[in-house]
Amino acid sequence: MNNKLDKLLCKIVRTQQNDVSKLSVIVYVKDINKAIEYFEKLKYRLVKVYKFINAICIEIDVKDLQNIAKTNFVNFVSSQTKVFAQVNVAKDIIGVKTFYENGIYGKEINVAIIDTGISPHLDFLFPSNRIIYFKDFTNKNKTEIYDDNGHGTFIAGLIGANGIVGAKKYAGVAPLCNLIILKALDNDGQSSSVEMLEAMQWIYDNKEKYNIDVVCMSFGAMPTSKLDPLMKGAEKLWDSGIVVVAAAGNSGPEKNTIKSPGVSRKIITVGSIDDERNENGEYQKEKFKIAEFSSRGPAFEFYKPDLVVSGVNLVSCGNKTDYTKMSGTSVSAPLVAGVSCLIIQKYNRKITPNQIKTMLQHYCTPIVFDRNSEGFGFLSFNK
Repeated sequence: MNNKLDKLLCKIVRTQQNDVSKLSVIVYVKDINKAIEYFEKLKYRLVKVYKFINAICIEIDVKDLQNIAKTNFVNFVSSQTKVFAQVNVAKDIIGVKTFYENGIYGKEINVAIIDTGISPHLDFLFPSNRIIYFKDFTNKNKTEIYDDNGHGTFIAGLIGANGIVGAKKYAGVAPLCNLIILKALDNDGQSSSVEMLEAMQWIYDNKEKYNIDVVCMSFGAMPTSKLDPLMKGAEKLWDSGIVVVAAAGNSGPEKNTIKSPGVSRKIITVGSIDDERNENGEYQKEKFKIAEFSSRGPAFEFYKPDLVVSGVNLVSCGNKTDYTKMSGTSVSAPLVAGVSCLIIQKYNRKITPNQIKTMLQHYCTPIVFDRNSEGFGFLSFNK
């Protein structure tokens, strides 16, 4: 079966499950414009375009799935159904239980998320509101929290959802952390460097006021040069004492495809593994593999990414449903941002971003022994 299809899609193709004839799927591509032109020519219905993660949601005939996956500009095809995978499996692989057993859940650690906003999901608001600040850089007149895309809500959930709606099953990595939401991506997940840098500037200016510990950047752009503005902005935040975690990008498996700001040598850049878990959430580390879509290094002359974690079929908070599913390095980065929150709480903020990065790398195990595919390997505190 084509390794560009997620396991649920493979099963549907193999068994024609429930006599399904059409599906809405998310297709990660190398070239958005080329993909749109191609899919429109085939008369597939475009549901949504997500330029910031190089992905398109289309409605497709099941019989065409394998042919689409074989197309050279397609990196990965993810199902968009309500058959949920388990975020708790990703947390188990990382081994966050070692923190929870010592009462460390990210309490009072503050995370800034630059994304598409956040929906008023109960996992953030009950029993107390942990969204301590919201600012909209796309529509300056809006002050109430909202997410007109859903990606930002999903990312926030992986970091800090308390899972109260789903009986704790879909709680984030740091379920007691506080969230600072900066909406700098519009309803299509698009933005310009102007809005992104404006959001970074706000973080820099308000670091002390809001005690910002971590920033998660689950977006990416083609790096312009060694003076790339998004990279430089992320590095300025890092140098100020904030842990910056960024997605590697979804343009693998080709080399030299790391996106900015993840190309920065300083910050923590996260790629994805497919943990090959089964329908019961069971997995074997021997079966882990680097996700096909995960961008590869080097980034300029440096090894990248820095590490990898689960990134295929994770579940988190939705803006139209309680929970939904997504794949990509943009869903791997928030897992590491959440772990950073736990580490910061453990050391009472007496630990630097460089020390956290070194610690994370120490707890990594190689899969393919290729630093430009996996960095130091998959993160796990399980020993």
